[in-house]
Amino acid sequence: MRFNPPPNWPPPPSPEWKPEPGWYPDPAWGPPPDGWRLWTPEPGDDPDAIGPTPPFRPGESAESNGVVGTVLRSRPWLPLGAVVGIVVLVVAIYALMRDDSSNAPVELAAVTLGPVIELTGEFGGPGVVDEESQDVGVVPIDVTLKNNGDRPIRVTSIEVEVMQGDHVEQCHRGGAGPGRITADFTVKLPLVTENYTTRTRLGPTSSPVDFHVGPKDTDRMVITVGPEYQSHLFVELIAFKIALALDDGTRLGLPSVAAATAAETVDMYIGGAQGETSDSLDQHKSRCYSEMGALFDTAVEQTELQTEPLKNLRDAYASTAAKS
Repeated sequence: MRFNPPPNWPPPPSPEWKPEPGWYPDPAWGPPPDGWRLWTPEPGDDPDAIGPTPPFRPGESAESNGVVGTVLRSRPWLPLGAVVGIVVLVVAIYALMRDDSSNAPVELAAVTLGPVIELTGEFGGPGVVDEESQDVGVVPIDVTLKNNGDRPIRVTSIEVEVMQGDHVEQCHRGGAGPGRITADFTVKLPLVTENYTTRTRLGPTSSPVDFHVGPKDTDRMVITVGPEYQSHLFVELIAFKIALALDDGTRLGLPSVAAATAAETVDMYIGGAQGETSDSLDQHKSRCYSEMGALFDTAVEQTELQTEPLKNLRDAYASTAAKS
């Protein structure tokens, strides 16, 4: 069996990690979603032998709750410093109001952002004969769905409405790189060219999917959203609403998100901004950092969740702007 921690717990030290007898989770992590399976079958295992997690009762040992050495009350699985690092990476957990959702056929058990994962992508552009295959870092949206009904439910498409799509300028005037970055996002946002500038198109777009959750079951899906392609010169700042379309014709809205892509370009921007001094900031740079800060503020104000790379970049630009 493979240990399968719920989305509101930090990730274990490795995919192969398993709890030792007497292990119990930090109470601050909260209970697993109702029906969450803490063990998943591996090849050769009997899937019928795996049951749902028993109810979470704070203060009750794993043994007394019928899950010996697996789940419920445990010491943290990592040293404090490592746990702090994970908490930084797991950037947000959306608090879902569930007063009336328990009677709904499908409900959101949890929605989280992060940490950064690697998608298959390509770097290339003008003057490049063969585009180079390379992983691109992005922040996923991790969605846990609970099916309260007696029949399977199917997510048929992911619907995204872009509210903001802006270039974040490279105010520190860094060096050149590949002309274009692409990545294999779940939802690729169309682009539009206006006044010789290509940006993420505002408005709705959707992407077909085929994701199933069995009756009385809980399962997790991972969604990535980003532009069809972007220039190496700019970080793309996007703010969007997102919803899941189900096979019964209903829509399940998720919290709105603001993100900065791609992670590698964001890191380059942060390094450039942090390297600025009061002496290196001319009038153009100072205005650039301030104007980009206003774009960040707009994205944050109109969304419920923001990715960690966006938060870090916003902080770096604000700190540099304050030096001028």
